[in-house]
Amino acid sequence: MLKQVLAGIFVAAMSLGATSVDANSARDVAQLTNTYRANHGLPPLKVSSLLERVAAKHGKDMYRHGYFSHKGSDGSRVSQRARRSGYRYCYIAENIAMGHRSPNEVLKGWINSRPHRKTLLTKNAAEIGVIREKGDIWVMVVGQPGC
Repeated sequence: MLKQVLAGIFVAAMSLGATSVDANSARDVAQLTNTYRANHGLPPLKVSSLLERVAAKHGKDMYRHGYFSHKGSDGSRVSQRARRSGYRYCYIAENIAMGHRSPNEVLKGWINSRPHRKTLLTKNAAEIGVIREKGDIWVMVVGQPGC
């Protein structure tokens, strides 16, 4: 089953031209995530520019300060970074990755990691923001606004 899902994701990634280091690569990850979720009977996540900003700030922080962690250089967690950016939520989660060169690779890495897969398949989120920072740093934030 996993092979079939990964094959479908690979085909989708190739059809999206998922090799450039830009906002399109990040949007491709969001689309691939929604394909993966659909294969598991889950609704798609809506791309949120606010969650993209939350993700971008953390990605830039990691790149500038030369570290890789869910914890910000100031000790913050994704929940604090989301609130600081004005995102009001009842659910928030984050996936990070480094070194993957394509949307397909980063999604495959997250699928193969139980905690990251749990974030991809959460029923608690309705929105997503993904960025790709220099150094092949990827940050995905999913959330449920309001509540």
